[in-house]
Amino acid sequence: MKKMILLLFLIIPFVVKAEERIESIDIKYYKTVAIIPNNTIDENLIISHSYLISEEEYNNPEENYTRSGVTVETTYKKLTVTISSSGSGYKYKAKLHWKKMPSKRSYDIMSLAYYASVVPSTDPVFYQEYCNQDGNCYTSYTYFQKNGYSALGAMFHLPSGNLASLDQTFYVYVMKENPNATVIQQKAVADYSHATKTITYNNAKKFTVSLGGISLDSSIISYYDEIPYAEATWSGTW
Repeated sequence: MKKMILLLFLIIPFVVKAEERIESIDIKYYKTVAIIPNNTIDENLIISHSYLISEEEYNNPEENYTRSGVTVETTYKKLTVTISSSGSGYKYKAKLHWKKMPSKRSYDIMSLAYYASVVPSTDPVFYQEYCNQDGNCYTSYTYFQKNGYSALGAMFHLPSGNLASLDQTFYVYVMKENPNATVIQQKAVADYSHATKTITYNNAKKFTVSLGGISLDSSIISYYDEIPYAEATWSGTW
């Protein structure tokens, strides 16, 4: 019996994941300043602006403060997009990291776009990872997917609670659209829109995605911040 078990073990094929190597990366750092009137529930009175900042400023965040009847909330986030080689294809990945947690937790949007010379070889994957201050950590895969021309979008609700960390990841494996063609350039564009006001699920779905990033319907554009997208580029022969 022992010999039979050993034989069965030896003939079971081992599945080894293809090694991934980052070929191109782009990182953007953002700062969002929101002026929130105290003692009001009218979110239309909130004024919010986002800025592209340096890594040095990102690593030295300002603290929130209250004065003259308003709270000035400053949040920071980092958006990273990568192109990685993986077996005979490539992987495009966007990751957003929150350095300071936002007080507004509603439906946010993330996108990933690419040249039409490639197409997804697998379904895209989206997930959120977050840890509470008590040390408990969770992963959520819940999201609404929207497809565009050579682009993918994910809409999801930010987790509630007293968070210590929060990250969103969105990736897809791609192959050549024409197996017989030679690809000499690749581009992966990542974008993120954070809801600075409470928005409903159905309204949050009113967006499109493309190589130019996330485009919001005019009826919801005032609910979100606006930041420059991140883009990774690759040149070679594939």
